[in-house]
Amino acid sequence: MLRVVLSNLRKYKLTFIGCGGIICVSGFKSWSNRNVESINTSNPHINYWRKQSEKVIDVNSVPSRKKQLFELQRRCRSSTEHYSSVVALPDEIEASDVKPEYDVLVIGGGATGTGIALDAVTRGLSVALVEGNDFASGTSSRSTKLIHGGVRYLENAITKLDVDAYKLVKEAILERRHLINLTPHLSFALPIIIPVYDEYFLRGCFSLVKHYIGLKIYEAMAGRDGLLCPTYYLSSPHARQLFPHLKQPDLCGTIVYFDGLHNDSRMCLNIALTAANYGANVANYVKVVDFIKENNPSVDDYAQQKIIGVRLRDSLTGNEWNTFAKVVVNATGCSVDRVRALDNSKLTHSDDLIKPSRGTHIVLPASFSSQNYGMLIPKTKDGRVAFLLPFEGVTVAGTTDVPIEHEQIPYDERVQLIEPKQDEVEMIIDELNQYLDVPVSQSDVDAVWSGIRPLSVIPSDYVHKVIHGTNPINYIQQPENNPASATTTASTTNTSNGRSTAEISRHHLIELSNSGLVTICGGKWTTYRAMAEDVVDVVRELHPEIGRRSTDCVTKVVKLIGSADWTHSVTAILERHQIPAETAEHLSKNYGDKSFIVGNLFLSKWSKLLAGGYPYCMAEVVYASEHEMAQTPIDVLSRRTRLAQLNKAAAEYALPMVINIMGEVHDWNVRKRVAHYHDSMEFLRTMHVKDRHKWGRSRHTLNYARRVVETVLNGPSMTDEAIQFVIDRFWDYYNANNAEADAGSNSSTGNSHNDGDVDAEQDNKKFHQQSRQLFEGCISRAQCLSLAYEFSNVFGDDRVIDALMFTGQQQLGLYEILVSCAACASHRELFESNYY
Repeated sequence: MLRVVLSNLRKYKLTFIGCGGIICVSGFKSWSNRNVESINTSNPHINYWRKQSEKVIDVNSVPSRKKQLFELQRRCRSSTEHYSSVVALPDEIEASDVKPEYDVLVIGGGATGTGIALDAVTRGLSVALVEGNDFASGTSSRSTKLIHGGVRYLENAITKLDVDAYKLVKEAILERRHLINLTPHLSFALPIIIPVYDEYFLRGCFSLVKHYIGLKIYEAMAGRDGLLCPTYYLSSPHARQLFPHLKQPDLCGTIVYFDGLHNDSRMCLNIALTAANYGANVANYVKVVDFIKENNPSVDDYAQQKIIGVRLRDSLTGNEWNTFAKVVVNATGCSVDRVRALDNSKLTHSDDLIKPSRGTHIVLPASFSSQNYGMLIPKTKDGRVAFLLPFEGVTVAGTTDVPIEHEQIPYDERVQLIEPKQDEVEMIIDELNQYLDVPVSQSDVDAVWSGIRPLSVIPSDYVHKVIHGTNPINYIQQPENNPASATTTASTTNTSNGRSTAEISRHHLIELSNSGLVTICGGKWTTYRAMAEDVVDVVRELHPEIGRRSTDCVTKVVKLIGSADWTHSVTAILERHQIPAETAEHLSKNYGDKSFIVGNLFLSKWSKLLAGGYPYCMAEVVYASEHEMAQTPIDVLSRRTRLAQLNKAAAEYALPMVINIMGEVHDWNVRKRVAHYHDSMEFLRTMHVKDRHKWGRSRHTLNYARRVVETVLNGPSMTDEAIQFVIDRFWDYYNANNAEADAGSNSSTGNSHNDGDVDAEQDNKKFHQQSRQLFEGCISRAQCLSLAYEFSNVFGDDRVIDALMFTGQQQLGLYEILVSCAACASHRELFESNYY
């Protein structure tokens, strides 16, 4: 009998194989076409918000920052008497104006924080959000710009049978669909090619098949509704047409798959503005100074006392006040552990919830990538993947994953001053040159930026559970007594000990402290909405009174500002009104249905471009200042427009014009203009690249210098003699720095034969190191002070010393010095010692 069966199997083996193949393909196709996640259309709250999202949001209905601050100052506890016993009311707030405390106050204006504010306010809760810097000033504006599930994580899920990695990819793919649907003008599907190289063609074909199968699984996880476009094979000649710079030798073929691309900082801004439109009070440049805790005599430990509010400070004016809330959420990204330490000073680095990692990106001209295709480098030297992506008319390449210490993260208002490292730039260039036949060099780089990833890790002395999806029960809680004696369920696979940051999971986790502070950390841009949903679900679970007054999450159907009435025809409409095609397309993609407002400004008197070669115009500066809470020039240059991240030199060129326009809108005096110019140049220096864009010293002419100064100050400059004096003395100091640094470098390479030579060598090395700490095109604070003394001796006004020094920066460039000297010459009264 067995012999007959085996004989039939051999006889009909091709038939069996064919039938099995058909069944597998049919089953896979059926699995791919399943509806992974459906939205409950019978839910009245879902239907209500779906209809609300179809209405065009009037930008004038979004309260200004001034009104938001007024509302923040009005919030107390349930009675005025209790409020008055805690702190006096601000002068501008009457007792009759006081309102009850907020349900939820969110600290942090990044993607997660703004997402929590939007989620909570659309559930019917009273919400406030404060951000110590600008919205998206940290990691949320420095991402790779991808909305993706994570191809690398899927590989781990398959090869290592990692269920958690599979859940992470699945959650991110579902969220990718929501982001693209809710903000179609800011996000879209992007085809990405994966080139496969191998000197042996058959082995390369096997790699192609492996990548194809993996990406088909990646595609199928999205289901029918979440599918962007099918994955397909692209031959080497066709790939070369899309990427002319792609190396041809040993190229076996490419696989093309689809992920999302978005404008990250504008996405975050629109989330905040949408939350504000629906009733949340959101304000940038408002810093949390301290927590206000309930004075409970029965609780001796400060860390155990319940948080009832926060002490806030307006970073722009220095005003302070108290704001109260039932729940405070810490969503500060890479600063979550600092906020936790503010709540509990006993916490140490061993209790940290995040392991920070620096990711660096470089910006190249558009010619290095295809206009409509991205490229994924499947494996870098450090085991990561790298991307080459088209973004806003340029090419973005990266990223790195370098562990850093908490001490290396800039504090609060300086969080945006994250300086990229030269070795990371070289690492990215080396990886690109393995795939491109036109070598990338340092001179091709137009801008560099770095962001800090707040990767979540689990302290070994905490009882915890990690959230993998939207599960409101799973959060971690601090042990009530001695942490060292607490029982732990921590798995060694969830800690960072002995692991690189590239291996740390991108899951998010939520902690509840004994004082009631809710902290969210980890995750990534793509999953911000799911993270926000988890946080608000946890708040509802922990506070039944809030849970009874709120609804289930509805943010899957809440469109962001600018999306309701946007279609692809907006570009054509703008063009028909005499707006240039490139500018029209740019306005449509960045402002959605609000591009008509910006277009009206463009057609009135704000049509001039900020810098040649880029579509950003003066109208955007006016719109950002009036309707998008832009308070500083860098808010406009880096986060409302993206000019600073696309080209450092272009942003420096546009800076005087931006200050001039914002100065008119915000009524800045000369001293304020000088301060903003200094701060902005300090920021732009962190986007450091080689100074080739300035065309050497030939650019620093008398006429150019006068134009910069007069544009910044919106008034007359100094005399030609004074301008030329500053230029000449600056270059004397600058050249002296270079000469001494080179001399120190040369002498340090020689051999030492006695103690004196050893000491001299050490001094030279120290001096050389200090000289190289200066950014290109800058002189030190001490040299600036010497220059100011020389200027005051020649031109007879020692107040120029204060004009140069009052911003406190440790190094200054030529134009900061010129602007300061000219400001003092034209407005001496603002630099008197009693001005303070």
